[in-house]
Amino acid sequence: MSGSKVFSLDIFESTINDVNQLVDETDGISKEVLSQCQRVLDETQSEERNSRFLLEEARMEEAMRLTEVISLTAGLPETAYELYQAEQAYEKAKARRERLEKRYELAQRCVEIATQNLEETNSTFNSTLNNINQNKDNGLFRINRAYEDLKNYLSTLNLYSLNKVAEYINYSYKEKIPVKPDEIFKRLNLSSIEMTAILYDKYAKDEKFFNLINSYRKELETSSKEEIIIKLKKNLAGNLGEEIVIRAFAPFGKNVLTQERTVMEDGKYTKTDLILKDLKVPIILGKGEGRGAREGSDLAIEVKTGKSSYLYAQKGHMQFQSLGHLDSKLSCTICSKDIKDLSTEKEEELRKAMNNSGSPLFGMLPYKGELDKVCIDFVFGEDKNV
Repeated sequence: MSGSKVFSLDIFESTINDVNQLVDETDGISKEVLSQCQRVLDETQSEERNSRFLLEEARMEEAMRLTEVISLTAGLPETAYELYQAEQAYEKAKARRERLEKRYELAQRCVEIATQNLEETNSTFNSTLNNINQNKDNGLFRINRAYEDLKNYLSTLNLYSLNKVAEYINYSYKEKIPVKPDEIFKRLNLSSIEMTAILYDKYAKDEKFFNLINSYRKELETSSKEEIIIKLKKNLAGNLGEEIVIRAFAPFGKNVLTQERTVMEDGKYTKTDLILKDLKVPIILGKGEGRGAREGSDLAIEVKTGKSSYLYAQKGHMQFQSLGHLDSKLSCTICSKDIKDLSTEKEEELRKAMNNSGSPLFGMLPYKGELDKVCIDFVFGEDKNV
């Protein structure tokens, strides 16, 4: 099995082609609009020239008629009728000149507006296209780099590892048959192979994650590796844990919501990591009442990754977060297996507290140390052939 069959790498080439086509279409539209603006300007300039020519003719005509009136004014009485006709012709020429002056003024104003419109449109399109091309170049750089990284990673995997990744990615549930705890555990308790594949896939498709990883790598220029690792342990393991849970449960819901915000009566709010709306299949999280949901129900999930001491210290916060699960038929909190490192008394205390909150605690994610190692190896490129 090849890596391209696992991840459908042709999607990258398709995306690049789509982006280039979109930019070309945008450029074509802008040129057409600018062409229309230019045609409007050409038409207004033509009208302005014609109006100016007609106005000049009208002024000459008015001047001639005025000269006739003046010459007849000093004439004999028998020229009175001719004077009257001359005055009428003059008034007519004057009125025509006044109309054409207004027409010329309007034509000049139209030229000004059309010129301004063309200049502003051209400036706007140039600025927009520059931004589009810059974003395109940045985006294509990200896609190409992520594509190469993903392709290189897949080339390091042997057949067994590729099959494991393919099995994980191509997972499908059986309709009408409840998803049971052992199946959920298998989807969550991943090896470093599947977790690394998730990171590469996210790196290729998530721009914010791409930039975050590259910012850590760039920090090596000014900071020690140990300093950066401290930051990684605070942020990346939790990010990976959430991604594992989302990818594990997403196939089961018709609508998948992440970081859904719930505002309490006192104005405080909490965000739920994952809510599945309208389950496609029944889900059983574990034994006991309130640990299963029928098809069509909702499931709310909170994710916690950390050492046992951290999980225990988060008890109050997890109880508060469970308030955001009240609208869902089924809810739970999924944590790393570090919970098993607590003393029996503290583990029971923590589980009881979460049971009472309506979001029972399940330690199904890999240990925090395992998540950290995968993230550190991913950032610093230390993953070995497997």
